[in-house]
Amino acid sequence: MLRQQITIFKHLGYCGKIRDIVSIGDGGRCIKELREILKIKDGRVYIVNEHQRLTDIIERNSLFSIGNFIPYNFSKLTDIPIPSESIDLVVCYMGLHHLPQDQLDIFLKMIYRILRPNGLFLFREHHAYEQLKPLLDVAHMVFNVVTGVDYESERNEIRAFRTIEQWRSCVRQIGFQDTFIYDEQEDDPTDDIMIVVRKPEIQYINTNDINEILENKTYTKISAYLESNYFRPLEWLVVRIIMEFGQYLNHTPFYYFPYMKYLSIYWSLSFTETNFAIKKYGLIQALFVAPAFLMNISVGICLAMAFIQLSFISFLIRLIPATRFGPEYEQLIIEKLDEINEDFNFKESIDERIDDIQILMENRLYAIRVPRHQVFNSILKKIALHPTKFNLLSISEQKEQIQIELAVNNNDNERLLWLKQRSNMDIIFEFTNPLNQSQTHIILRVKLRHLLTFIRECTQFETDNSLTIIQIYDHFY
Repeated sequence: MLRQQITIFKHLGYCGKIRDIVSIGDGGRCIKELREILKIKDGRVYIVNEHQRLTDIIERNSLFSIGNFIPYNFSKLTDIPIPSESIDLVVCYMGLHHLPQDQLDIFLKMIYRILRPNGLFLFREHHAYEQLKPLLDVAHMVFNVVTGVDYESERNEIRAFRTIEQWRSCVRQIGFQDTFIYDEQEDDPTDDIMIVVRKPEIQYINTNDINEILENKTYTKISAYLESNYFRPLEWLVVRIIMEFGQYLNHTPFYYFPYMKYLSIYWSLSFTETNFAIKKYGLIQALFVAPAFLMNISVGICLAMAFIQLSFISFLIRLIPATRFGPEYEQLIIEKLDEINEDFNFKESIDERIDDIQILMENRLYAIRVPRHQVFNSILKKIALHPTKFNLLSISEQKEQIQIELAVNNNDNERLLWLKQRSNMDIIFEFTNPLNQSQTHIILRVKLRHLLTFIRECTQFETDNSLTIIQIYDHFY
């Protein structure tokens, strides 16, 4: 098997280009050899298997763990907690024919999701033409006897043998590209063949070409204040405080509302955001030119005056037996990534509230206008989740980062850790919901090019209510 892998990687020319590996269905038997073959000095390794065993030490030829272990139920196939497009190589030796075949698409789509563009899926399978299948059954029975598999497990074992052509067809249907490179084990009566397929690379428009198009193309532009996005969380925090105060009054008297906790959160966030804006744009621009800062200070003083009075009144009661100016739109520059040679209808396919659609490059590049506030949030999610893949290049001429607020529910530490380990973003503020101590709110800065991918990744966790996208913050004009 090692010789097969050396032959394949020699043909592919991938030595020195692979860092992160996932091994599925064993204890990491070939990881050490793969790292030597591919000249890997660092990088992550994930071992995906049903459970850890003492025999893994022999299988991986190491007393110590060689990667992060992820338990996996091969009888009920689900996704795994590995970030999308973060892996260079996935290996699975003699495992596909043992999986529930009605769930095989789930398994292959999972592998496709975690692989980076140009990432490889290396798998080994029998070339199970009809005359060979009886011999394969006998070989499996003998193997099970030798390894001590009980009769019931032997009787229920899935043996979905296919020919190599059929296995290739399965992976191609998911979207993999066949490299047409394979290696057959010599003198093997069970006809084992190692195959490698590749996740195709998305062809982006060249950055210089995009900049030239945006500079020279005549189209209606919407420009935002550079620093305004830093102050939008504060504006929306006030909105949510008022909304939660109103909802709170539906079931509890106003004199129990946590006024001072919310006030503390407001000024802590104000200090954090202002500090970031000053570091990024300078003291004068952030404090004296930016209308958003002046507005938030004014609102903060008013909020403090109101909440301090209400808090004092509430304290007394408990001793006895509750205009902004400018356009209401953001402009998104969207790149369509698929190869369908026709212009995309955003109003019909995404949201009818999208307007002022301008085609900057036929079939590929668009400027669209979307309403701000919650509608902005909703439309971005629809764009991210649409079957047609898009790339977000700018929002109202801002191309760097945008802030997004998430809620991690039910004290889910695994989800919190997942967020903190994300690349292409950083956490700038975190607080516990004063009315729900099991909910942690996090404000992130996300690189604009990765926003739609991040939204797609978060959506899978919204379905199990472990994470909620609260707001994608727009700009202040």
